[in-house]
Amino acid sequence: MPTYSIVVPVYNAQDSVPRCLDSLLKQDFSDFEVLLIDDGSKDDSLRVCQQYAEKDSRVRVFHQENQGVSAARNYGIQQACGEYIGFVDSDDYVTEDYFSLLPSVEEHKPDLVLFGYQRVHVKTGEVIQSLSVPRQSMRKSDFNSRFFDLWAGAGLPYVWNKFFRADMIQKNRLSFRLDMSYGEDFVFVMEFLSRCDQLFFTGGTPYCYVEGTGVSLSSKLDLKKKEYFQKMDEVLLQYFQACKTRVPKERVYNKFFERYMLLMERICLDRTIPYRDAKKYMQELLFFDYWQQINPYIKPQGKIRKAEYWLAVHRRYWMMVKFLRLKEFVKGMVQ
Repeated sequence: MPTYSIVVPVYNAQDSVPRCLDSLLKQDFSDFEVLLIDDGSKDDSLRVCQQYAEKDSRVRVFHQENQGVSAARNYGIQQACGEYIGFVDSDDYVTEDYFSLLPSVEEHKPDLVLFGYQRVHVKTGEVIQSLSVPRQSMRKSDFNSRFFDLWAGAGLPYVWNKFFRADMIQKNRLSFRLDMSYGEDFVFVMEFLSRCDQLFFTGGTPYCYVEGTGVSLSSKLDLKKKEYFQKMDEVLLQYFQACKTRVPKERVYNKFFERYMLLMERICLDRTIPYRDAKKYMQELLFFDYWQQINPYIKPQGKIRKAEYWLAVHRRYWMMVKFLRLKEFVKGMVQ
């Protein structure tokens, strides 16, 4: 039985999956298996996956009708044989120190292992951002006391920079929700966190998350993320309640505001969206009932965030567009 199982959902990824698999299979470490779950690909992804399985016994390939990434991951969990289960997206890859950074399972006995990660541009390969937490073992109670400070470095909303103890997933019958198209990673992570005790941060940034696919906002966003953000807040509050950890609701609501601002920035900075449509999208966001309920409790930090908050609360759509575009312009000049 391998120590680690890596589940890789594959959908129309014939061009990217070779890089992903090469980065895993060329590691010095070998005590792992890779489960490729072809989710009804319409290109040659399945054939590419099968070719890798023929060359390397650590690779197993499964095929299902197209059901989405959550269903593919759930299928992978069911088939996994390892003591720990991790997830890698087929368009991402890992660096050569991916496995060497892992802790000694016998010594540390972690329930959850967390890697640092790099955000890499799809076309240039340029590292846009690197985020990590220094190498250390940590009890969940200590983690909770630093929860929001560690949020970014821990890549908390994601599953692809983590290894989860398989027996804890199975014992608690954890799975990815099929009724969510956004935020399902975060719900899975928080459900697992609420049941574990020992965390290990590897340090380093071995996971390379590829972004910049050029998917337009209008086709990808659909503005439903605002409802998932509300769900994420509910999950956070439930988590702290289950852990009996007192956290001011303002910290949770501030995190909502940060995510909300990312949506607004993407609307305002996408110059392919006519101003009339951008205003309509902004109105839908700023008249959202949940936003109306929590915005009095939000305490933005810094002059820029405070200005954005004021514009959002007072629904200054045109000024918001101009302000965010000016901020982006200045940011580009500084870089």
